[in-house]
Amino acid sequence: MTPAHRERGSVVAEALVAVLIIAAMAGLWFDTLTQGVRQQRTLADRRIAILVAQSQLAAASVMYAAGVQDSSGSNAGMDWRIRIEPYPEAGEGVEKITVSVGKPGGAALANLQSLRFGQ
Repeated sequence: MTPAHRERGSVVAEALVAVLIIAAMAGLWFDTLTQGVRQQRTLADRRIAILVAQSQLAAASVMYAAGVQDSSGSNAGMDWRIRIEPYPEAGEGVEKITVSVGKPGGAALANLQSLRFGQ
């Protein structure tokens, strides 16, 4: 083998290594990008869930009668559940309102609680 052939083979090997390094870096960049998109989607879902939970908590504190009560529904693509029950630790006439909101069939993304007095 002549020196020119050895040098040509060395250049090909170096080019192949460079392509492999670029491919690995592109793979890492793509993975980082997809993780960021997933996190943004999760944060957007959580923000919507909190807004729905706040809305339902405000409505529950005014609309529902006293006593143990469960209610559920759907709003903005989120399922919500309201539970109203006596809260004897705070005294007579105090009720705890719990609102849970999540994606249909999924875990809760937001849970809010409040106390209601004198109903």
